[in-house]
Amino acid sequence: MPRNVVIACALVSLIAPRLFADCGLPRSSCDALTTAGLVFYGEVVEATYHFDYFGPDGVVSSTGHQEVRFNVLRAFKGTKTGVFGGTFRMDSETPLHFIKGKRYLVFASQRDGQWITACGRTSEILLQLKPEEIKELKELDACPKPPSNR
Repeated sequence: MPRNVVIACALVSLIAPRLFADCGLPRSSCDALTTAGLVFYGEVVEATYHFDYFGPDGVVSSTGHQEVRFNVLRAFKGTKTGVFGGTFRMDSETPLHFIKGKRYLVFASQRDGQWITACGRTSEILLQLKPEEIKELKELDACPKPPSNR
């Protein structure tokens, strides 16, 4: 095995557990529901990007925010079914960007007036749900309900 591959594997095995420990990634759907302020399954109706800066020669930052409007198909916490709009932070901690027409299971927390999906379980869900996605939605349905849903 080439030396670089061995070194890369060793670094990943040392760093990965620490990254997840620092992030505190919830181990279950119910834990994620408890810690998030907003949890739903929905389709992006509209998404507008606002980048932090535009540099010379057309260079655009990879950070900024998105104004996103969803059609919430299943609400679990922080919203109701129907239209939901919010501002979502885009940065190195939140590599996921919402794309119009795609569906997502969103777990977010609010910071400085923006929704943050870093360290959460937010993921794109295909129109044809996979067995593990069906399982997670069922787990969320079975979780103890939060005190109120706006």
